[in-house]
Amino acid sequence: VLRLLPRPDRRPRIRVLPRLALASVVGITIGWMTLIAGHAADSRADDTPTLGAFFEAHSLQGSELTDGRGGEGRNVVNVILVDFRGFDTLGEITVLATAALGVWSMLPGRRRHREEDVRVSTGQGTQR
Repeated sequence: VLRLLPRPDRRPRIRVLPRLALASVVGITIGWMTLIAGHAADSRADDTPTLGAFFEAHSLQGSELTDGRGGEGRNVVNVILVDFRGFDTLGEITVLATAALGVWSMLPGRRRHREEDVRVSTGQGTQR
């Protein structure tokens, strides 16, 4: 898709300072909001168990939090790797496939030469 975009104009870059200021303000604002959201989540999580305690409690037998499914294993690390992490495997495969397609499209030698739009004036009108 990026190869099909028109070539950018080579105009001198002006107004860099306003863009830099806007990018800085947006970056600082989003960073600040992330810190505030993390603090708000931590302040409400006083009664919830730690992540390790959750996996330890649900690795052998399930509960209503895991829809009754447990890992049925005594080794918590194996249960995490096999059962709990197995839920996001499809998402990881999708991300890797998308990245592979992006890399493949940018490899040299894969470019198709396209004819540029050339307008020719013949005196009787403009033809393509």
